[in-house]
Amino acid sequence: MARKYNVVIEEVVSENFTIEADNIHEALKIAEQGYKNGKFVLCPGHLIAKQISANDEKGNYVEWYEF
Repeated sequence: MARKYNVVIEEVVSENFTIEADNIHEALKIAEQGYKNGKFVLCPGHLIAKQISANDEKGNYVEWYEF
């Protein structure tokens, strides 16, 4: 009989954004605000890494591994 499993896939993506600012800390602040406001979107972005894990209702699990 088939059982249910929770499978989690995690991706790490990156994208380069050019920001004009008076200093590097201001550039980071502008980037954080822009990201939160949806100005800077990492879609589709560059896939850096991906990993997968799974668990079942009995508490059995598979550690994260890259695929």
